[in-house]
Amino acid sequence: MTYTKTVWTDNVTPVDAAKMNNIESGIASMFAATSATPPGSPVDGQIWYLPAAAGVTWAFRYNAGSASAYKWEFIGGLPMMAYNNTAGSVGSANTWTDIGGVPQITTPRAGDYKIDIQARLANGATAGQAGFVTAVVSGGSPGNFQVGASVMAASQTTDVAGFLSGAQLADFAGIPASTIIRMMYYSSSTALQFANRTLNVTPIRVS
Repeated sequence: MTYTKTVWTDNVTPVDAAKMNNIESGIASMFAATSATPPGSPVDGQIWYLPAAAGVTWAFRYNAGSASAYKWEFIGGLPMMAYNNTAGSVGSANTWTDIGGVPQITTPRAGDYKIDIQARLANGATAGQAGFVTAVVSGGSPGNFQVGASVMAASQTTDVAGFLSGAQLADFAGIPASTIIRMMYYSSSTALQFANRTLNVTPIRVS
């Protein structure tokens, strides 16, 4: 609940356990906890730091009035990032598949997440090839969140990057804790190379 201050009147307002505990609760709520799980019995506006990964700490503020089941709202921190600079190609053309050393990230908490994917495509085959990159959650299928090059000339290199925004945010809503988010690839030719593969995951709100 939101902290409610006491209006003190000399020689009138009693100094009792209830009022002193209210003061203690207010002081405690001002100090942000750092832990893998959120503080118990949080109050509105309370801050919590989550050590999401090595070198990555996320800050959240508790929103008691939120209609979401995930009331800890993200207010700052670096994204979790998985990166592979080694160029690789798909084993089978014209289908969504993995590439060795696929970047993937495991969500530390249940919640809504923002996904950012990037890659560099190089075509060493004939002209008119296509290559795409997407991100999927465990057990999921590639959806509309895709970035890539639809037509590439021979020996052409292009950078592709996509940012999940707008209505597509719903594609990554309600992700359970310990869910793997990974990149997948589509190519019209096994000669198409994917390099500088980067996956960034940032929370929107968590439980």
